[in-house]
Amino acid sequence: MSGTELTENELIEERIDLSRATCPNREQRANGINVWYGKASDLAKEARSGCLRQRERNFQQSSGCVLNFYLSVRIGTIRDAVAIYHAPVGCSSAALGYRELYRHVPVELGRPANYDLHWVTTNMGEKDVVYGAGEKLGAAILEVQKRYNPKAIFILTSCTSGIIGEDIEGVVAEYQPQVKATIVPVHCEGSRSKLVQTGYDAFWHAVLKYLVKKPEKKQKDLVNVASMLSYTWQDRLEIKRLLEKVGLRVNFVPEFASVEQFEQLSEAAVTAPLCPTYTDYLARGLEQEYGVP
Repeated sequence: MSGTELTENELIEERIDLSRATCPNREQRANGINVWYGKASDLAKEARSGCLRQRERNFQQSSGCVLNFYLSVRIGTIRDAVAIYHAPVGCSSAALGYRELYRHVPVELGRPANYDLHWVTTNMGEKDVVYGAGEKLGAAILEVQKRYNPKAIFILTSCTSGIIGEDIEGVVAEYQPQVKATIVPVHCEGSRSKLVQTGYDAFWHAVLKYLVKKPEKKQKDLVNVASMLSYTWQDRLEIKRLLEKVGLRVNFVPEFASVEQFEQLSEAAVTAPLCPTYTDYLARGLEQEYGVP
């Protein structure tokens, strides 16, 4: 919508609605596109008018899997939490190498010494597609609670669960009273959107809806530094050093964050996303719901 003035009705539509199960797609929310080709002058003209037009490629469905294109990796790094892939087993393949990758970050540089990655998959098959897999998902929730005793259980949806219309919210409502962990359903079906950033919006919507708590007190020296993939471990150390120089503490999310850090997002003085493309949904949600600028 850049380059145009929003009407009152459009401003209302821009509000984040946490009563809904998930967010709108990026195509709907931000008029996003992933393919454009033509003259530079036409690109500039369309951008200034706020109506960039999608250029279709018949052979291309999306720019990447909404579930697996970085999103599952980010969720997999959250401490005291477990991710359940409600999907065929292959959809969790991206998580396989990251446990070893992140363990190469030296503990001396601040990586949690007891850090580990935990995820499971419901391994949906042909019968599940025909008859549904709600009970299978419920069994996975109970097993995760028993095996790991996490503070949060993220449910990651997939193309398969989306195609059959699995009632994720119904499963959450049924099994939440049976577990201590907060169940957080993330609607990130792989083919849901042509823009992989929709997966980030879906994640932040779930965080705002299920994890962030009303602030008990405002912490004037706390800064939410939010991003997805846009900084390295060395960047984290430098950001922390610089902000500490002016008496500020950093709340890094989502990578390596604890569930408590997500709960306290509403108590921060400000949210400072390193990459607005990935985290503007969270920043706008915190400002809208809790007055965090």
